[in-house]
Amino acid sequence: MSLLVVSCGCSVEVPAASSDLSSIDTNKPATAAVFSPPTVSTVSAGDTAQATVGAGDTAQATVGAKIRFRTLVHDFGKVDDTDELDYKFKFTNEGSGVLEIKEVKPSCGCTTTKLEKMVYEPGEEGDVELIFKPKGYGQQTKTITVKSNSAGSERVIVRIKAEVTPFVQFEPRFIRFTEVPTTEGRQEEVTVTCRDPEAIFGSPQCSNPNFEVHWTSPPLNGTGKFLVRLKPGAPRGSVINKVNLQVQGTPKPGALSIRHPAQISASAAVFGSIIIDPVYLSVGGINSGGRVDKSVELRRPNDQPFAILAVELKDSTMPNLEVSVTPKGAGWTVRVQGSAGTYQGLVRGSVVLTTDVPGDPTLKIAVMGAVRPDPKK
Repeated sequence: MSLLVVSCGCSVEVPAASSDLSSIDTNKPATAAVFSPPTVSTVSAGDTAQATVGAGDTAQATVGAKIRFRTLVHDFGKVDDTDELDYKFKFTNEGSGVLEIKEVKPSCGCTTTKLEKMVYEPGEEGDVELIFKPKGYGQQTKTITVKSNSAGSERVIVRIKAEVTPFVQFEPRFIRFTEVPTTEGRQEEVTVTCRDPEAIFGSPQCSNPNFEVHWTSPPLNGTGKFLVRLKPGAPRGSVINKVNLQVQGTPKPGALSIRHPAQISASAAVFGSIIIDPVYLSVGGINSGGRVDKSVELRRPNDQPFAILAVELKDSTMPNLEVSVTPKGAGWTVRVQGSAGTYQGLVRGSVVLTTDVPGDPTLKIAVMGAVRPDPKK
Protein backbone atom coordinates (compact mmCIF):
# COMPACT_ATOMS: atom_id res chain seq x y z
CA MET A 1 0.00 0.00 0.00
CA SER A 2 1.38 3.43 -0.94
CA LEU A 3 1.39 6.46 1.33
CA LEU A 4 0.16 9.75 -0.11
CA VAL A 5 0.78 12.87 1.96
CA VAL A 6 -0.68 16.30 1.29
CA SER A 7 0.30 19.28 3.43
CA CYS A 8 -1.94 22.30 4.05
CA GLY A 9 -0.93 25.87 3.36
CA CYS A 10 1.69 27.29 1.09
CA SER A 11 4.50 29.68 1.63
CA VAL A 12 7.90 30.58 0.37
CA GLU A 13 10.66 29.23 2.58
CA VAL A 14 14.15 30.56 3.12
CA PRO A 15 15.90 27.96 5.29
CA ALA A 16 18.48 29.16 7.75
CA ALA A 17 21.78 27.49 8.45
CA SER A 18 21.35 25.01 11.27
CA SER A 19 23.36 22.56 13.31
CA ASP A 20 20.23 20.45 13.92
CA LEU A 21 21.14 16.76 13.58
CA SER A 22 18.24 16.45 11.12
CA SER A 23 20.57 18.07 8.59
CA ILE A 24 23.37 15.52 9.12
CA ASP A 25 24.40 13.81 5.90
CA THR A 26 23.22 10.24 6.26
CA ASN A 27 25.64 9.23 3.50
CA LYS A 28 28.39 8.93 6.15
CA PRO A 29 28.47 5.70 8.22
CA ALA A 30 28.44 5.99 12.01
CA THR A 31 30.70 3.97 14.29
CA ALA A 32 29.28 0.96 16.07
CA ALA A 33 32.24 -0.12 18.25
CA VAL A 34 33.62 2.29 20.87
CA PHE A 35 31.53 5.32 20.00
CA SER A 36 32.78 8.88 20.19
CA PRO A 37 30.40 11.73 19.28
CA PRO A 38 30.76 12.94 15.68
CA THR A 39 31.94 16.45 14.95
CA VAL A 40 29.38 18.44 13.04
CA SER A 41 30.25 21.13 10.52
CA THR A 42 27.46 23.45 9.42
CA VAL A 43 27.38 24.81 5.87
CA SER A 44 25.14 27.23 3.98
CA ALA A 45 21.34 27.09 4.02
CA GLY A 46 19.83 24.48 1.72
CA ASP A 47 23.01 22.35 1.74
CA THR A 48 23.83 19.64 4.26
CA ALA A 49 26.02 19.39 7.34
CA GLN A 50 28.28 16.33 7.52
CA ALA A 51 29.09 14.06 10.44
CA THR A 52 32.70 12.82 10.36
CA VAL A 53 34.41 10.04 12.28
CA GLY A 54 37.03 11.34 14.69
CA ALA A 55 40.70 10.60 14.17
CA GLY A 56 41.77 7.21 15.46
CA ASP A 57 38.23 5.76 15.35
CA THR A 58 37.39 2.79 13.19
CA ALA A 59 34.26 2.97 11.00
CA GLN A 60 32.32 -0.28 11.22
CA ALA A 61 29.00 -1.60 9.97
CA THR A 62 25.98 0.19 11.41
CA VAL A 63 23.97 -1.74 13.96
CA GLY A 64 20.24 -1.30 13.37
CA ALA A 65 18.49 0.46 10.50
CA LYS A 66 20.33 3.27 8.69
CA ILE A 67 18.75 5.38 5.94
CA ARG A 68 21.02 6.92 3.32
CA PHE A 69 19.72 9.28 0.62
CA ARG A 70 21.73 9.62 -2.59
CA THR A 71 21.09 13.37 -2.49
CA LEU A 72 19.40 15.69 -0.02
CA VAL A 73 18.75 18.61 -2.40
CA HIS A 74 17.25 18.79 -5.91
CA ASP A 75 17.09 22.05 -7.88
CA PHE A 76 14.45 22.19 -10.63
CA GLY A 77 15.92 25.47 -11.89
CA LYS A 78 13.67 27.93 -13.74
CA VAL A 79 10.05 26.73 -13.93
CA ASP A 80 6.60 28.12 -14.74
CA ASP A 81 3.68 28.09 -12.33
CA THR A 82 1.76 26.14 -14.99
CA ASP A 83 4.24 23.23 -14.75
CA GLU A 84 3.78 19.98 -12.83
CA LEU A 85 7.18 18.66 -11.77
CA ASP A 86 8.19 15.32 -10.31
CA TYR A 87 11.31 13.91 -8.70
CA LYS A 88 12.35 10.83 -6.73
CA PHE A 89 14.65 11.05 -3.71
CA LYS A 90 16.26 7.60 -3.70
CA PHE A 91 17.49 5.99 -0.50
CA THR A 92 19.02 2.76 0.79
CA ASN A 93 18.82 0.99 4.13
CA GLU A 94 22.54 0.57 4.83
CA GLY A 95 22.03 -0.77 8.34
CA SER A 96 21.76 -4.31 9.63
CA GLY A 97 18.19 -3.90 10.91
CA VAL A 98 14.80 -3.37 9.30
CA LEU A 99 14.11 0.27 8.36
CA GLU A 100 10.63 1.54 9.26
CA ILE A 101 9.47 4.83 7.72
CA LYS A 102 7.13 6.53 10.20
CA GLU A 103 6.22 9.77 8.41
CA VAL A 104 6.86 11.67 5.17
CA LYS A 105 5.71 15.29 5.55
CA PRO A 106 5.96 18.07 2.93
CA SER A 107 6.19 21.65 4.18
CA CYS A 108 3.77 23.03 1.60
CA GLY A 109 0.45 22.14 0.00
CA CYS A 110 1.93 22.61 -3.48
CA THR A 111 3.97 19.43 -2.88
CA THR A 112 2.57 15.92 -2.55
CA THR A 113 4.63 12.82 -1.81
CA LYS A 114 4.29 9.10 -2.38
CA LEU A 115 6.07 6.17 -0.76
CA GLU A 116 5.39 2.65 -2.05
CA LYS A 117 5.82 0.99 1.34
CA MET A 118 6.93 1.72 4.88
CA VAL A 119 9.32 -1.16 5.71
CA TYR A 120 12.71 -1.87 4.07
CA GLU A 121 15.07 -4.80 4.71
CA PRO A 122 18.84 -4.31 5.11
CA GLY A 123 20.34 -3.36 1.73
CA GLU A 124 16.92 -2.64 0.19
CA GLU A 125 16.40 0.52 -1.84
CA GLY A 126 13.38 2.81 -2.08
CA ASP A 127 12.42 6.31 -3.07
CA VAL A 128 10.30 9.20 -1.88
CA GLU A 129 8.44 10.37 -4.97
CA LEU A 130 7.10 13.91 -5.08
CA ILE A 131 4.95 16.04 -7.36
CA PHE A 132 5.53 19.79 -7.18
CA LYS A 133 2.96 22.26 -8.53
CA PRO A 134 4.72 25.63 -8.16
CA LYS A 135 2.90 28.78 -7.15
CA GLY A 136 3.92 32.37 -6.54
CA TYR A 137 7.01 34.25 -7.65
CA GLY A 138 10.77 33.90 -7.57
CA GLN A 139 13.20 31.59 -5.79
CA GLN A 140 11.52 28.99 -3.60
CA THR A 141 12.65 26.16 -1.34
CA LYS A 142 10.34 23.42 -0.06
CA THR A 143 11.23 20.71 2.44
CA ILE A 144 10.13 17.11 2.94
CA THR A 145 10.74 15.66 6.40
CA VAL A 146 11.28 11.89 6.59
CA LYS A 147 10.98 10.31 10.04
CA SER A 148 12.08 6.72 10.64
CA ASN A 149 13.83 4.38 13.06
CA SER A 150 17.20 5.06 11.39
CA ALA A 151 19.98 5.00 13.99
CA GLY A 152 21.31 8.52 14.57
CA SER A 153 19.19 10.07 11.79
CA GLU A 154 15.61 9.52 12.87
CA ARG A 155 14.64 12.77 11.16
CA VAL A 156 16.06 13.65 7.74
CA ILE A 157 15.09 16.71 5.68
CA VAL A 158 15.36 16.72 1.89
CA ARG A 159 14.81 19.88 -0.14
CA ILE A 160 13.63 20.96 -3.56
CA LYS A 161 14.40 24.34 -5.09
CA ALA A 162 12.94 26.25 -8.02
CA GLU A 163 12.82 29.74 -9.50
CA VAL A 164 9.15 30.27 -10.34
CA THR A 165 7.86 32.52 -13.14
CA PRO A 166 4.08 33.10 -13.12
CA PHE A 167 2.03 32.86 -16.32
CA VAL A 168 -0.03 35.85 -15.17
CA GLN A 169 1.63 38.66 -13.20
CA PHE A 170 0.20 41.54 -11.16
CA GLU A 171 1.83 44.86 -10.36
CA PRO A 172 1.75 45.54 -7.48
CA ARG A 173 1.82 41.91 -6.36
CA PHE A 174 -0.59 42.59 -3.49
CA ILE A 175 -2.59 45.51 -2.11
CA ARG A 176 -2.47 46.63 1.51
CA PHE A 177 -4.49 49.61 2.75
CA THR A 178 -3.23 50.65 6.20
CA GLU A 179 -4.99 52.72 8.88
CA VAL A 180 -8.25 53.35 7.04
CA PRO A 181 -10.98 55.17 9.02
CA THR A 182 -14.20 53.18 8.82
CA THR A 183 -15.97 56.21 7.32
CA GLU A 184 -13.53 56.36 4.40
CA GLY A 185 -12.55 54.17 1.47
CA ARG A 186 -9.36 53.48 -0.48
CA GLN A 187 -8.52 52.42 -4.04
CA GLU A 188 -5.53 51.30 -6.11
CA GLU A 189 -5.00 50.41 -9.76
CA VAL A 190 -3.43 47.09 -10.67
CA THR A 191 -1.68 46.16 -13.93
CA VAL A 192 -2.10 42.54 -15.04
CA THR A 193 0.09 40.94 -17.71
CA CYS A 194 -0.08 37.50 -19.32
CA ARG A 195 2.87 35.95 -21.14
CA ASP A 196 0.58 35.07 -24.03
CA PRO A 197 -0.26 38.33 -25.89
CA GLU A 198 -3.36 36.65 -27.35
CA ALA A 199 -4.71 35.53 -23.98
CA ILE A 200 -8.40 35.97 -23.22
CA PHE A 201 -9.20 37.53 -19.83
CA GLY A 202 -12.34 37.04 -17.78
CA SER A 203 -13.73 39.74 -15.51
CA PRO A 204 -11.95 40.25 -12.16
CA GLN A 205 -14.09 39.01 -9.28
CA CYS A 206 -14.05 40.00 -5.57
CA SER A 207 -14.47 37.53 -2.72
CA ASN A 208 -15.37 40.23 -0.14
CA PRO A 209 -18.44 42.48 -0.51
CA ASN A 210 -16.55 45.37 1.12
CA PHE A 211 -14.43 45.62 -2.04
CA GLU A 212 -15.35 46.24 -5.65
CA VAL A 213 -13.23 45.85 -8.78
CA HIS A 214 -13.60 46.82 -12.43
CA TRP A 215 -11.48 47.24 -15.55
CA THR A 216 -10.04 50.70 -16.16
CA SER A 217 -8.10 49.58 -19.27
CA PRO A 218 -9.51 46.36 -20.76
CA PRO A 219 -6.79 43.83 -21.71
CA LEU A 220 -5.03 44.35 -25.04
CA ASN A 221 -2.01 42.35 -26.26
CA GLY A 222 -1.85 40.50 -22.95
CA THR A 223 -1.96 43.55 -20.65
CA GLY A 224 -4.78 45.37 -18.87
CA LYS A 225 -5.54 47.45 -15.77
CA PHE A 226 -8.26 47.20 -13.14
CA LEU A 227 -9.18 49.21 -10.06
CA VAL A 228 -9.53 47.66 -6.59
CA ARG A 229 -11.67 49.81 -4.28
CA LEU A 230 -12.38 49.43 -0.57
CA LYS A 231 -15.85 50.81 0.11
CA PRO A 232 -16.51 53.26 2.97
CA GLY A 233 -18.15 51.67 5.99
CA ALA A 234 -16.03 48.50 6.07
CA PRO A 235 -16.03 46.77 9.47
CA ARG A 236 -13.28 47.55 11.98
CA GLY A 237 -10.28 45.26 12.00
CA SER A 238 -8.52 43.34 9.24
CA VAL A 239 -10.63 43.23 6.06
CA ILE A 240 -9.28 40.58 3.67
CA ASN A 241 -10.09 40.13 0.00
CA LYS A 242 -9.01 37.95 -2.94
CA VAL A 243 -9.40 39.21 -6.51
CA ASN A 244 -9.75 36.23 -8.84
CA LEU A 245 -9.10 36.40 -12.56
CA GLN A 246 -9.48 33.56 -15.09
CA VAL A 247 -7.13 33.73 -18.09
CA GLN A 248 -7.25 31.49 -21.18
CA GLY A 249 -3.93 31.29 -23.02
CA THR A 250 -0.93 29.29 -24.20
CA PRO A 251 1.88 29.11 -21.61
CA LYS A 252 4.59 28.03 -24.08
CA PRO A 253 5.00 27.92 -27.87
CA GLY A 254 3.43 24.74 -29.23
CA ALA A 255 1.61 23.99 -25.95
CA LEU A 256 -2.12 23.54 -25.61
CA SER A 257 -4.23 26.46 -24.48
CA ILE A 258 -5.09 26.31 -20.77
CA ARG A 259 -7.54 28.00 -18.43
CA HIS A 260 -5.36 29.51 -15.70
CA PRO A 261 -6.68 30.90 -12.38
CA ALA A 262 -4.78 34.00 -11.23
CA GLN A 263 -5.25 35.72 -7.89
CA ILE A 264 -4.13 38.86 -6.07
CA SER A 265 -4.75 39.59 -2.39
CA ALA A 266 -6.08 42.91 -1.11
CA SER A 267 -6.50 43.77 2.55
CA ALA A 268 -7.14 46.75 4.78
CA ALA A 269 -6.65 47.71 8.42
CA VAL A 270 -9.85 49.58 9.28
CA PHE A 271 -10.24 51.54 12.53
CA GLY A 272 -12.86 53.64 14.26
CA SER A 273 -11.93 56.01 17.09
CA ILE A 274 -8.97 53.85 18.19
CA ILE A 275 -6.20 52.48 15.96
CA ILE A 276 -5.11 48.87 16.65
CA ASP A 277 -1.66 48.09 15.23
CA PRO A 278 -1.49 45.36 14.06
CA VAL A 279 -5.21 44.65 13.88
CA TYR A 280 -5.01 41.24 15.58
CA LEU A 281 -2.77 39.30 17.96
CA SER A 282 -0.98 36.80 15.74
CA VAL A 283 0.70 34.08 17.80
CA GLY A 284 2.06 32.47 14.63
CA GLY A 285 3.29 28.88 14.72
CA ILE A 286 5.09 27.72 17.85
CA ASN A 287 6.31 24.28 18.87
CA SER A 288 4.72 22.29 21.66
CA GLY A 289 6.29 23.37 24.94
CA GLY A 290 7.11 26.80 23.52
CA ARG A 291 6.03 30.19 24.81
CA VAL A 292 3.62 32.83 23.47
CA ASP A 293 4.53 36.51 23.87
CA LYS A 294 2.76 38.85 21.43
CA SER A 295 1.45 42.38 21.65
CA VAL A 296 -0.41 45.12 19.77
CA GLU A 297 -0.45 48.89 20.23
CA LEU A 298 -3.55 51.05 20.73
CA ARG A 299 -3.69 54.81 20.05
CA ARG A 300 -6.10 57.57 19.05
CA PRO A 301 -5.70 59.07 15.54
CA ASN A 302 -4.95 62.46 17.10
CA ASP A 303 -2.84 60.97 19.92
CA GLN A 304 -5.32 62.04 22.58
CA PRO A 305 -5.06 60.06 25.82
CA PHE A 306 -7.77 57.56 26.74
CA ALA A 307 -8.40 54.99 29.42
CA ILE A 308 -8.87 51.23 29.37
CA LEU A 309 -11.46 50.40 32.02
CA ALA A 310 -11.43 46.61 31.76
CA VAL A 311 -9.71 43.83 29.81
CA GLU A 312 -10.65 40.16 29.43
CA LEU A 313 -9.40 37.19 27.41
CA LYS A 314 -12.39 35.22 26.11
CA ASP A 315 -12.83 31.77 24.54
CA SER A 316 -9.10 30.95 24.50
CA THR A 317 -8.40 27.46 23.16
CA MET A 318 -4.89 27.43 24.65
CA PRO A 319 -4.64 26.97 28.44
CA ASN A 320 -2.38 29.22 30.53
CA LEU A 321 -2.72 32.19 28.15
CA GLU A 322 -2.99 35.56 29.95
CA VAL A 323 -3.59 39.15 28.82
CA SER A 324 -2.24 42.39 30.24
CA VAL A 325 -2.33 46.10 29.35
CA THR A 326 0.32 48.74 30.05
CA PRO A 327 0.41 52.46 29.20
CA LYS A 328 2.60 53.57 26.30
CA GLY A 329 2.70 57.34 25.75
CA ALA A 330 -0.86 58.46 25.07
CA GLY A 331 -1.83 54.89 24.15
CA TRP A 332 -1.61 51.34 25.43
CA THR A 333 0.16 48.04 24.81
CA VAL A 334 -2.01 44.92 24.90
CA ARG A 335 -0.01 41.74 25.47
CA VAL A 336 -0.81 38.02 25.56
CA GLN A 337 1.66 35.60 27.18
CA GLY A 338 1.77 32.00 28.27
CA SER A 339 3.41 28.62 27.94
CA ALA A 340 1.97 26.13 25.45
CA GLY A 341 2.95 23.23 27.70
CA THR A 342 1.61 19.98 26.25
CA TYR A 343 -1.15 21.72 24.27
CA GLN A 344 -1.23 21.20 20.49
CA GLY A 345 -3.68 22.65 18.00
CA LEU A 346 -5.13 25.98 16.90
CA VAL A 347 -4.81 29.02 19.13
CA ARG A 348 -8.04 31.00 19.03
CA GLY A 349 -9.73 33.53 21.25
CA SER A 350 -10.30 37.26 21.61
CA VAL A 351 -9.21 40.10 23.87
CA VAL A 352 -12.17 42.30 24.83
CA LEU A 353 -11.41 45.80 26.13
CA THR A 354 -13.70 48.42 27.65
CA THR A 355 -12.59 52.02 27.04
CA ASP A 356 -13.79 55.54 27.85
CA VAL A 357 -13.83 56.51 24.13
CA PRO A 358 -17.42 57.21 22.98
CA GLY A 359 -16.78 55.98 19.44
CA ASP A 360 -15.18 52.70 20.58
CA PRO A 361 -16.47 51.83 24.06
CA THR A 362 -15.73 48.14 23.38
CA LEU A 363 -12.83 46.75 21.35
CA LYS A 364 -12.44 43.12 20.32
CA ILE A 365 -9.02 41.91 19.16
CA ALA A 366 -8.76 38.43 17.63
CA VAL A 367 -6.06 36.03 18.88
CA MET A 368 -4.91 33.44 16.36
CA GLY A 369 -2.08 31.01 15.69
CA ALA A 370 -1.20 27.35 16.18
CA VAL A 371 0.84 25.09 18.46
CA ARG A 372 2.42 22.30 16.43
CA PRO A 373 4.27 19.16 17.47
CA ASP A 374 7.97 19.60 18.18
CA PRO A 375 9.67 18.65 14.85
CA LYS A 376 12.64 17.21 16.75
CA LYS A 377 10.47 14.55 18.36
